[in-house]
Amino acid sequence: MVNSEKQAILILAHQADDVLKTLIQQFDSTLFDIFIHFDRKFYTASLAQELQGLVRNTHLSIISTQSVTWAAPSVMRAELDLMNCAFHSGHYHYFHLLSGQDLAIKSADVIYDFFKSQDTQFFEIRAIDSPVAIDCVTYRYPLVESIGKKHNFFWVLQKAYLLCQKGLHIKNQQSFILENKLAYASQWASMTNEFVNALLLQKSELQTVYRQALVPDEIYKATFLVNNTQRFTYYNRNYRFISFMGNSPKMISTQQEVQELLQSENFFARKFAPENQLLKLVRQATIENEKIDGRRPYKKVCFHRNCQKSSII
Repeated sequence: MVNSEKQAILILAHQADDVLKTLIQQFDSTLFDIFIHFDRKFYTASLAQELQGLVRNTHLSIISTQSVTWAAPSVMRAELDLMNCAFHSGHYHYFHLLSGQDLAIKSADVIYDFFKSQDTQFFEIRAIDSPVAIDCVTYRYPLVESIGKKHNFFWVLQKAYLLCQKGLHIKNQQSFILENKLAYASQWASMTNEFVNALLLQKSELQTVYRQALVPDEIYKATFLVNNTQRFTYYNRNYRFISFMGNSPKMISTQQEVQELLQSENFFARKFAPENQLLKLVRQATIENEKIDGRRPYKKVCFHRNCQKSSII
């Protein structure tokens, strides 16, 4: 198989637990190459060597360029570095961006077969020009790399600074906001080679626009997409199951939940606990049974140009 037929799995990870190891093994296939950005705070050479030892059939690359903080620009930078690494490693028809806490809930063959005939972007865009997204870019959040999910001293300072900006009507990136629709979306997406190439050509500008933004990883890709629909079509579904509890994905914790996910139309799901019996169910369905039964059928989806809904045929 020539490299141009492959698809790339892009993973943002911060821990080398059984979930990440299972995800890697799910795509240990000649159909995919795997690229991982590991949070620099937790990266070691021995960890990279351990993960490399999990694969036999695929090419696995690991980079660690950013110390990543939740909701901060470092997440966006890590994504862009990961895309850049994969894009310059070969020609891939699709790039699937995943978390290290995701698992595939269909086999690698089924996922590959679905995307090999597609040429659109698979995003989950939740709002365009929403006040929340506009605030995330309009105002500066210079302390966000020191905050993450913690309500610490920097969080108090950031809140005070935000109130000062709003009170004094100090706004950021106004020309960009006036010239572009601002989209708020899921961070996770499946993107074509052409889209990733176009995005990377804007890498420097993107890092300037969003350098002090809040949750730019949920804004920058989708914003680029909705402002370039003459070049790129998209389907408003990313085929990823995530159920949130507050700001964090809810843990998938029962066999019934896993069975329902395996029967769903989604390709990926989050979030799984490591060293859990539920991992065994997923492995059996996506790796072990696949070796015995061969390829499985999937429901074919008809995509509409308006990118709003699908029908099962």
